[in-house]
Amino acid sequence: MSMWCDECKKEQPYNPAANHCIHCGSKLRHYTTSPSSEIEKSITPSSEIEKSIPPSSKTQKPTPRKNNSKAWYLLPVFFSIIGGLIMYAALRNQNGKMAKYGLIIGFVMIIPGVLFIGILGSGDVDNNDRPNPNSNTQKDTTPKPVILDNWDYEDMLRNESFYENKIISIKGVVSNYIQYDESSRYGLGICHDQLKNDFSGCEQRFWVYHEGERVLEGDVVEVTGVFLQISELTNAIGVKSYHPSLDSQTLVLVESDTDE
Repeated sequence: MSMWCDECKKEQPYNPAANHCIHCGSKLRHYTTSPSSEIEKSITPSSEIEKSIPPSSKTQKPTPRKNNSKAWYLLPVFFSIIGGLIMYAALRNQNGKMAKYGLIIGFVMIIPGVLFIGILGSGDVDNNDRPNPNSNTQKDTTPKPVILDNWDYEDMLRNESFYENKIISIKGVVSNYIQYDESSRYGLGICHDQLKNDFSGCEQRFWVYHEGERVLEGDVVEVTGVFLQISELTNAIGVKSYHPSLDSQTLVLVESDTDE
């Protein structure tokens, strides 16, 4: 029986009490044979190691990607995000890269749909805003007249623009009238604040457009109307004069010339 040193691999006489190598001083191990045979016995064969490894721990080969058809891309193109989700669910385990591309295309295809709906919506709004020539209920953009209780005749002649679209009331005698064609529309000359048929002293004359009941010269009327403009009138001898004109809204016969 002999002893071997694990460090220097040298043989030395067997001594059960010896703990260190006489050659290198390393700690000794006791072998009945050479250390090489003992080491060989302690090594487990590779076949035994393979048998001891469970099947689940063995390295599995990656599943090769299938060459999926490009026709899958038609789903997100035509059905937007819904088609993209269907494509992703069907291909994520077979071809993850292609499945992600399908999902991205589905999101991108939402944009044209939103733009198309927006264009259609704006077209409907434009069509609704356009006036219908066959409709009798078109929007009137003219501002509503404002009632003016206090007014001055001379100021009216000077500041025509201020009185535009204002409603004023006058009362006086009809100095003259004109009937337009054979309709019920008349032009009336009215002397405001003059209740007698004496036109020589008419200082506040109005020209009133009236449609409705006929009135005669000398009749006393009360008119509420919208100021139109300062009109130029020419009498029988060619003398021109300027008077405010009104579009009559209401005309009330206060006193007829035949009542006297």
